[in-house]
Amino acid sequence: MYLTIQPIDFHRELTDDQSASEQVEDKNPTPISQISQCKTGWTIQGIVTNKTNTHYYKTSRGEGTLFSFDLLDEADEIRATAFNSDCSRFFPIIEIGQTYSLTKATVKPVNR
Repeated sequence: MYLTIQPIDFHRELTDDQSASEQVEDKNPTPISQISQCKTGWTIQGIVTNKTNTHYYKTSRGEGTLFSFDLLDEADEIRATAFNSDCSRFFPIIEIGQTYSLTKATVKPVNR
């Protein structure tokens, strides 16, 4: 399973006086193992363990750019993918080794 980040919200937006390395903490995050396509209103929190470069894609439905990152909580890991404007918005912010909270993302099974 992976997250499609379109749209995406950080639990707390970074402001001009905050650095991307500051950790975002949610008091009651949902464990990654408990999110699903049917469940809404969740926030997950985890540390970024991997981040891809941006990639160009072209399909029958359109074209654009994307990048992915892996988010690890206390027990599970999930891959999040940001497309197009979200790719441009979040690629410079997401850093390996930093903790982020994500909400309002779409959960989809992995295409294999």
